[in-house]
Amino acid sequence: MRKIGFLLLLALQPFAFPAPDPPHPTQLVRNEDSPLKISPEFAARLANLNSRDRIRVLVFLRVPKGDRDRQERLTPEERKDRIEAVKAAAEASLDRIRPIVERHGGQILDENPSLLGTIPVEITVAGVYEICKSDAVEAIVEDQGIGGFN
Repeated sequence: MRKIGFLLLLALQPFAFPAPDPPHPTQLVRNEDSPLKISPEFAARLANLNSRDRIRVLVFLRVPKGDRDRQERLTPEERKDRIEAVKAAAEASLDRIRPIVERHGGQILDENPSLLGTIPVEITVAGVYEICKSDAVEAIVEDQGIGGFN
């Protein structure tokens, strides 16, 4: 009987542990083996396009990482300081990729980066590859609607 209880405990053990936190969006698109900072699926779709074809992408700019281990709430002043730091870092990163976008006849589709440090860009496929090389960029994903909700 003791042996059955032990085997039952081993069988149920995976259900006793909470599921891990979902990955951050940049982890979903970053392939550690690839310097391109795009998903393999997106890279495959790009490979089927002409280098002068224009596409819309969402660029994740390099911004300071938040402190995920922090237990206490931020004060309003601390939150404001963090938001300002992210905005400043995102603007600086955007300024570094702006010449690449212009060189490839692209267009930045929003005036300012979001609070998450993202900016929509319309650019050529060749421009996407060049933006990927910038250390001001964390990741690039396709800017697409979901299920016809464009």
